[in-house]
Amino acid sequence: GAEAKRLRECMADLEGKLAELTVNEKAKVEEAAREEVEPLQAEVSRLETALRESVEEGKVARGSAQVAELARAKAAEEAEDLSKRVAMIEEQLEQRSRQVVEIAAIATESTEEMQEAQRRLTA
Repeated sequence: GAEAKRLRECMADLEGKLAELTVNEKAKVEEAAREEVEPLQAEVSRLETALRESVEEGKVARGSAQVAELARAKAAEEAEDLSKRVAMIEEQLEQRSRQVVEIAAIATESTEEMQEAQRRLTA
C-alpha cells in the first residue's frame, strides 16, 4: 500500500543519489589526479630535456667536467624522484578509484536488499 509506495520512492531517491555521488566522486578523483600529475610530468620532461641538451652539447659548466657531471647526476636524481612521486600519486588514485567502486558495490548490494525487503512487504 502507501508504505510500500513510500519505500519505493525512497529507494529510487537513494539510487539516484548514489549514482550522482559515484559520478561526482570519480570526476573529483580524476581532476585531482590531473592537477597533481600534470605539473610533475611537465617537470620530469623539462629535466629530461635539460639533461639531454646538456649531454648533447657537451657543455662543461664553469669549465669543469666534474661540475657538469654533478649537475647531470643531480638532474637525473630529480627526474627519478619526480617519476617516483608521479607513480606514488597514480597508485593512490588507483586505490581511491577501487574504493569508489567498492562503495558503489556495497550501495548496490544495500539497494538490492532493500528491494528484496520491499518485495516481501508487498507480497
